[in-house]
Amino acid sequence: MKPAARWLFLFGFVSLFVACRRGPKEVLLPPVPAGAFQYAGYDSTGVVIVQGWLSLSFEDSTAITGKWQLQKVGEATHIGPQTGTGTLAGSIRLGKIFLNLNPQIVDNNVAITGDFAKNRFSGKWQYIGFAGLLNWGPFTAEKRTGD
Repeated sequence: MKPAARWLFLFGFVSLFVACRRGPKEVLLPPVPAGAFQYAGYDSTGVVIVQGWLSLSFEDSTAITGKWQLQKVGEATHIGPQTGTGTLAGSIRLGKIFLNLNPQIVDNNVAITGDFAKNRFSGKWQYIGFAGLLNWGPFTAEKRTGD
């Protein structure tokens, strides 16, 4: 093979390799509705593993209902049923919020507990199963205002 042909072959091979190389997987997050809380859940080392939104409806001075839409980020495992969509139920007492993302299930739950302020809350999520606490990490949630 002539030197020019070798360089052309090498250039073509490298170009093909670069074009086919898989980069980091981009996660398309669901749009956050106005008035909902933009949510990020982290593993116990602080790496984001879940993102999306929570929509809260304050039924009275203590009861909360709502909906959620969350998506897994990265390769996290054992995060429980906190991906997809669902309904939530919970309460608020003395500035603390308590939410269950799976109120219709008895032994496969994701519980969110944190400090609540008007437009923000943060604390800890826990994946709880029949065997007890299976995983946990911190979370943050900030209210999205209308555009």
